[in-house]
Amino acid sequence: MSTTDIKAYTNSGIILYVIISNLTYVVITMDVSREIAKDIKGNGLGQKLLLPKCYFILVIFKALAKMAVRIICVYIPIFTVSIFALGTSNILACMLKAIPFLLYACSISILISILIGLSAFYFTEIWGLKAFISFISYVLSGSLFPFDLTLKSIQKILLLTPFPYISYIPTKIITDSNFLIEPFMFIIPLIYIIIFLIISIFIWGDGIKKYQSCGV
Repeated sequence: MSTTDIKAYTNSGIILYVIISNLTYVVITMDVSREIAKDIKGNGLGQKLLLPKCYFILVIFKALAKMAVRIICVYIPIFTVSIFALGTSNILACMLKAIPFLLYACSISILISILIGLSAFYFTEIWGLKAFISFISYVLSGSLFPFDLTLKSIQKILLLTPFPYISYIPTKIITDSNFLIEPFMFIIPLIYIIIFLIISIFIWGDGIKKYQSCGV
């Protein structure tokens, strides 16, 4: 028994995977950390907290608007050309199956970005942390190559982290109609979403106390 699935890939299959995985990563990844950090370090947060709408709703909706523009202007044209040029079967059915995982990917991506932004409550600069996590996220998301090409043991370890659910899993579902969606692939990203959400709420509550105690 082979320990990798490299024989399952053709040259066009690998090219299609790399194109779609990178498109998915670029479109799905929402950077709200810069805006959050800027608001925390400046007067923006205090002003926005006075508004009737929730601060995070404002931030997330702005990020979603930018994502929609990227989908329309970048993802759809390149995705369509790639599909016709390289070919894949049952693309519509695959896209429908990928929807819940794309929602998982959006949620994980934005929560990671929120956590990076909220770290501005504790650190003077966040660019180093942001750059490090962005690098780790890109490499471990499967955007460089499909994890099927690695050893099975490595695949299992990687799939226990949140990053493959940002790009690898959605891309495999879209590009491979025979890809087996296992139950744990629904559970693991959901667990990370809950964990990241709880941590975000805790940091936000603690950070706001410090923010208000400074008289901002």
